[in-house]
Amino acid sequence: MTPEPPGDSHVPERRDRGEAQGPRKYEEIVEFWAGPMPDPETLREFNRAVPGAGDLIVREFREQGQHRRAIEQRESKAYAFGTRVTAVVPPLVDALLIVGGLGSILTGRVVVGATLVILEMLLVFIIRMSYRPAVVPSALPPATEQPDPENSDSAD
Repeated sequence: MTPEPPGDSHVPERRDRGEAQGPRKYEEIVEFWAGPMPDPETLREFNRAVPGAGDLIVREFREQGQHRRAIEQRESKAYAFGTRVTAVVPPLVDALLIVGGLGSILTGRVVVGATLVILEMLLVFIIRMSYRPAVVPSALPPATEQPDPENSDSAD
C-alpha cells in the first residue's frame, strides 16, 4: 500500500519557526586506518565515547595475538612431528619387510618370503607416489606457444 502523493494545495509544514534559512552545509570527516589497531588519538576518542573502549581494543588485540601465536606453535610442532614420523616409519617398515622376506626365503618359506618382498616393493612405490613434491604452477611451461606476429614467415 503506497501513500497518496500530496495534492497541489498541500503546503509543507515549516519547522524552522518562521526563520528564513539558506542552504545548510554539512561536513563529513571519514577516517580509517590500515593495520591491526587504530592510532592513539582514535583510541582516546573511543575512550571518550565509551569509557574503557580503547583499553578493550588493546586488550583484545593482545589476546588475539597470543591466540594466533599459540595456534601457529601447535601447527609447527605437529608439522615437525609428522615430518619425523614420515622420515622414520617408512624406512623402518621397508627394512622389516625385506629382512622378514629374506629370512623367510632362507628358512624355506619361499612363498611367504616372496610375498613380503613384493609387498615391500609395492609399499615403496605407493609411498613414493604419494609424497611427490607439489609442482608450482608458475614453474610450468606455457600450455601452448603463441606465434610471434613480428617474426612470422607468412607470405605477403
